[in-house]
Amino acid sequence: MWKTGKRDPVPAVAVGPAVRADTDAAAAIWHEGWHDAHAPLTAADIVAGRTPAVFAAWFAAQLKSTYVATVDGVPAGFAMIDGDELDQFYVGRRWRGHGVALPLMRHAERIMAARGVGEAWLSCAVGNLPARRFYAKAGWIEGPLVDATIRGAPGRTLPCHRFTKALGR
Repeated sequence: MWKTGKRDPVPAVAVGPAVRADTDAAAAIWHEGWHDAHAPLTAADIVAGRTPAVFAAWFAAQLKSTYVATVDGVPAGFAMIDGDELDQFYVGRRWRGHGVALPLMRHAERIMAARGVGEAWLSCAVGNLPARRFYAKAGWIEGPLVDATIRGAPGRTLPCHRFTKALGR
């Protein structure tokens, strides 16, 4: 297939609260995205424990703080909010670069602002250049490096860029 120089049309993206029925699809997105971005940066023993079932359990446990982006009713990405932190942000491999991430990000920002968060923050693993570029493009400001605790691995950390964004009210 040859390129015409035109981008694929931006899909119609709907974003709303996660429901239990989203768990398997969102966990697959999280599993895939985590392995794409974090596995090369993380110790082998931690990577070995990152199974689809683990991501499904984590997703189900945070269902009430999660928002899912869908395209034609199918989950394409999700964002988890924990207070003033954008805790997790993933877009399925099939939808990266196709206009799903920004509506999902803006929705998460609106939710946090509506909850009174003046400045939100997120962590981005050092070495995850595509995410780093996206966050900067979406208006997040890169700050100092921090050691972030690795989910499910108490006492283990990963160096991360800390991004912030003033949300206003």
